[in-house]
Amino acid sequence: MRRPIETLAGGLGHPEGPDVLPDGRIVMVETYTSKIVAWSAERGLHDYALCGGGPNACMLGSDGAVYITQNGGTVGAWRAEVMGRPSIQKAWPDGRVDFLGRAEHDLTWSAAGPGLFGLVEKGTIRLGDVVVEVEPVLPVHIGVGTGYGFDSDGWKHGAYQGDLEVQGKVWDLSTAEGKGAMFGIVDSVAKFTTGGQTGWGLFEHLYI
Repeated sequence: MRRPIETLAGGLGHPEGPDVLPDGRIVMVETYTSKIVAWSAERGLHDYALCGGGPNACMLGSDGAVYITQNGGTVGAWRAEVMGRPSIQKAWPDGRVDFLGRAEHDLTWSAAGPGLFGLVEKGTIRLGDVVVEVEPVLPVHIGVGTGYGFDSDGWKHGAYQGDLEVQGKVWDLSTAEGKGAMFGIVDSVAKFTTGGQTGWGLFEHLYI
C-alpha cells in the first residue's frame, strides 16, 4: 500500500543536497536563487545564507557550519545574477559565507584513457591540508537519456514527469551520433577515505 505524498514546500529553484541541522531543520541549496534555504514545520521555508553563484549541494560539518559545493553560477543556459567562483564554501548559522578555495585533483583513468569512454578508477582530491582518496564503484553516464540537458530533449532533470514515469534512450556507440551522445557528466557511487575515516557518497566528473 502506497503512503500518501505530502508536499511541504513548493516553488523551489532546483533544490539539491539536503541535510539535517542540529535543531532539526532541513537545509538544502536552491541553485537558481543562489541561496541556502532551510525548512521546519514551525517556520516553513526560509533563507539560511546567500552564497551567490550556483550552489549544487550542501552538507552539515562537525563544526556546525554548512559546507557548499559551488559551480560558479552556470547550469545549462542559466547564469546566476551574481556569478561566483567554482569552489567550496562554508555557511555559518548567522548567514556568513566563507570562501575555502577550489579543490585540486589527480585522477587515474581506465585503460581507455581520459575521454568519453574512459572511466576514473581512483582519484585524490586536495583542499588545503585536507586530502581525500576516492574510489568510484558504480559509474553512470547521467547525460544519456536523463534530461540533463546534453541531448535534443533539453533540460528535464529534476522536473516532475508524472507518476512512476520511466524514460530512456538507446544509442549505437559504433556511430558518430552515438559516440557524441556519451559527452556529459558521469556520476559514481564512490568510497571516500581521509584521516583514517571512510564514507560513501557521489563522485561526479565531466571530461572536456
